Amino acid sequence: MVHLRVPDQEWRRPVEGDNKESGHPGPPAALCGGDIAAFFIWQPVGSRTLEICGDKAHYLTDATGYIQGYLVAGARPEWLASPQGKEIATRWLRATIKGRDIAEKDFASVAAYAKAKLDLSEKATREQWDTNTRPLALDKIYYDDFCSLSRWAQAEKMTEQKIDFNQLTWPDGLKAINPKLTDAPPSPC
Repeated sequence: MVHLRVPDQEWRRPVEGDNKESGHPGPPAALCGGDIAAFFIWQPVGSRTLEICGDKAHYLTDATGYIQGYLVAGARPEWLASPQGKEIATRWLRATIKGRDIAEKDFASVAAYAKAKLDLSEKATREQWDTNTRPLALDKIYYDDFCSLSRWAQAEKMTEQKIDFNQLTWPDGLKAINPKLTDAPPSPC
């Protein structure tokens, strides 16, 4: 997430309609309250901001054609290398794939969940549902996206380190579920 920070007491100022359960209103409240000028973040924050203060916010663009939206699950390498860790992580991946497959056939339930957990309208949920893809794979698209990002960061002198996917990713769980979900990683890029 990229945003302009302000002192915490201003950042946490509540805005009518924002999710007060978290205790941290975050970017929507800060934008609506005038504490920040802009932010970049994955959904549903953008849709939620438009719902609570649409007169003060608008989309500049989504990332279509630039990069897929990625959610990252992390675990310690030594835990993943253990029989128990590998089993738990693989079961979690299998359950996530099953949940995705069920959700893709039942938008009404997805919208109800988004309303209950995120206070997101069906319209906002539909908008991001139609924009986002839901792959669970380590494939050419994944590698190309992150190599492109890495090359850009290196060119901008933000890092000198190349991404080594053998150190970054753990393909074993996906391979155990379906070997077609993993492509061989490229050399460090």
